[in-house]
Amino acid sequence: MAREYTIAKDSGEDSWQLFLDLARDYKARDSRLATVYIDSDLKSVLDRLKSASSIKLPSTALLSAIVARFVFDHEKDIKNAIFGESLL
Repeated sequence: MAREYTIAKDSGEDSWQLFLDLARDYKARDSRLATVYIDSDLKSVLDRLKSASSIKLPSTALLSAIVARFVFDHEKDIKNAIFGESLL
C-alpha cells in the first residue's frame, strides 16, 4: 500500500481524491480492523463525513485513510521517533 501511495502522491494526484481512494481500499480490507479510541468531537466529524452523499464510506475506512496519510506523509519523522532514540 505504501508504494502505491507514494506513486500516486508523486504523480500529483489530488490530495482529497487520494484520501478517498485510500478509504475505499481500507473498506475492502475491513477484516483487518483493530480497536482505536478517538476524541468524541473528532468521532462526530467522522460520522458526519461518512454520511455525506459524496462519500458513503464507513468511519473505520475513513479513519484508516486519515492515519495512513499521516504515516505516509511523516514516515521519516516516525521512523526517527521510533528508531532514532534506540541508536543512542
